[in-house]
Amino acid sequence: MHPGYLYVETSASHPGLVRLVTADYLPDTSAPGEADPCIRYVARFSDISTALMHAHDLLRRRLVDLENRIYRSDLLTAIADIEADGLNHQCVYLHPDLKASELSAQLSDRVARLQRRRERIDRIWQTVGWIAIGLLLLNFVFSL
Repeated sequence: MHPGYLYVETSASHPGLVRLVTADYLPDTSAPGEADPCIRYVARFSDISTALMHAHDLLRRRLVDLENRIYRSDLLTAIADIEADGLNHQCVYLHPDLKASELSAQLSDRVARLQRRRERIDRIWQTVGWIAIGLLLLNFVFSL
């Protein structure tokens, strides 16, 4: 378990695609308008491998290139998926073109929706677990 940074890149030459990149260090974001690909979002995680696995799990249906971690997704969806994850993280950088006030409303809505979905799935699996325990107890009682 080692800390690191997960960042989302976009490229003008590949519209509609995002790329997830991991690094042990904070990437250079000093010239945001000049670079291609452009770093749009950076988050610091205490366990970067787990963070990448969770991000991939949420974006897996949009996968284009596994080796390069490229997904067919809009930027908002990729950022919201990372933000909605239950892992402890800190947003370190948000591209200046992304208006924080406009983005926060869209992000908070999407993050809330993803968290409700995750809670619903957790409740379903908890119910399945309790049913399995009940069946085991019934099997034990009737076997006596």
